[in-house]
Amino acid sequence: FTEVDVPSNLLSGQTVKARFKVENQGQGVTGKDQWQVAFYLTSSPNFRIGQFGNFVGAKTRKGVLQPGASYTDSLDLQISPFLSGNLYLVAVVDNQTQVYESDEDNNIFFNNVLLTIPPPSDLVVKAVTAPDSVKLGELVTVGYTVLNQGVNPAVGR
Repeated sequence: FTEVDVPSNLLSGQTVKARFKVENQGQGVTGKDQWQVAFYLTSSPNFRIGQFGNFVGAKTRKGVLQPGASYTDSLDLQISPFLSGNLYLVAVVDNQTQVYESDEDNNIFFNNVLLTIPPPSDLVVKAVTAPDSVKLGELVTVGYTVLNQGVNPAVGR
């Protein structure tokens, strides 16, 4: 990685756009024509490939990369709900170690982020419609309108 750009303040349960630039700093062309860039949230600054973090997204790159060449891309990350605090957003290129490389240590990029749980949504039933009367065993159609009076989206089913 040569750069990863994400906001330093994130909201749990929200989506955030990550922009990243990957450069082939090796002497040869990438031997594989496909690999992934994956993003994780972790509390440990000692994150290494193969360790578990809270997975928040990945993007597959198709095509070889010549020595010294780079590409820039972006990805919408889905931040897990209910996580909070000072964490590391870790970007890992070739997270499945598909590409043979002379230096695997430069495949990880750390960003310090502050993750905050947003105020909850505020769902309110605004209207209910139903027939004035029904007969036993009869199918009934009921309608309702729900409004979110909160500032953040309702998350869930």
